[in-house]
Amino acid sequence: MIIYRACYISKIKGGGYKKVIKREEVWGREEVLKMNNKTNPKIMAIIYSDKRNFLILRTNPKWLKVDIWFVVTGSVEKNESEEKAIRREVKEETGLEILEIKKTDYLGEYEWPKNSGKMHKERAFLIKVKEAIPKLSGEHTEFRWLSKEKFIEQIDWDESIDSKEKLVSILGDVSLSNRGDIEDE
Repeated sequence: MIIYRACYISKIKGGGYKKVIKREEVWGREEVLKMNNKTNPKIMAIIYSDKRNFLILRTNPKWLKVDIWFVVTGSVEKNESEEKAIRREVKEETGLEILEIKKTDYLGEYEWPKNSGKMHKERAFLIKVKEAIPKLSGEHTEFRWLSKEKFIEQIDWDESIDSKEKLVSILGDVSLSNRGDIEDE
């Protein structure tokens, strides 16, 4: 058993803040998982271009504490639809012009940060954009436009959550590119 403290920050009269402990209880891992499961829904934007190439982004380890090649992800904010969240996240992280949004039937569940007990549910969307050089936010350091096959090879897909075969099924009938791969320089 682990001791968890439920606390909040209270403003002090005359300025400043103090931490106030509301209660202290001993909870097991299962109870913590149930409490932490109340997070905002997450979205995963698998971006492909009008030229049928897929966008993969390298995360900034200083920002996200991991150095992997992945896709645009984010949280659905309070009173925001999944579609609005997709539009906001794609704009913030890439600046690309969205041509089409397709909701997939994929709903993944994962723990983040690892071993935190905080579970997240993430819906995947296929996002068609006009192929261009993305304007990267601080969350990413590099990008690559890749063929479908190379995208599947290079993405750091956590197979402890779902197999790469699941990724292939998400990509569905987005046809393979005839073009070569494009990397940022």
